[in-house]
Amino acid sequence: MFEKEKNRFVTRSVDSEVPIEIQVLIWDFIDELKEKRQSEMDYLQVFQLTIQDGVQVIINTQEEPLKEDCIKVTVPKNKMLSTRIWVMDDGNYSTMLFPSDY
Repeated sequence: MFEKEKNRFVTRSVDSEVPIEIQVLIWDFIDELKEKRQSEMDYLQVFQLTIQDGVQVIINTQEEPLKEDCIKVTVPKNKMLSTRIWVMDDGNYSTMLFPSDY
């Protein structure tokens, strides 16, 4: 799951509402998590984005097995977001979407 070589997609709403810089940060975070967790990646990765003290905070959670990780990154203020994003992997490709897209 979540192989770099597989196709990665975003929904139209994510594409229009989430700056490309944030999309890339999430895909890169997934790549880091894949290395860290090895085979313990759930098909559904949840990313909670918040802004704290002028820094973009991205908290990742998954249910099976239960895991949580966090990164804090500096991005331009006009690119910061407070939202929830899902990334789902069906074995053939990965898709970044808002929960409301599901």
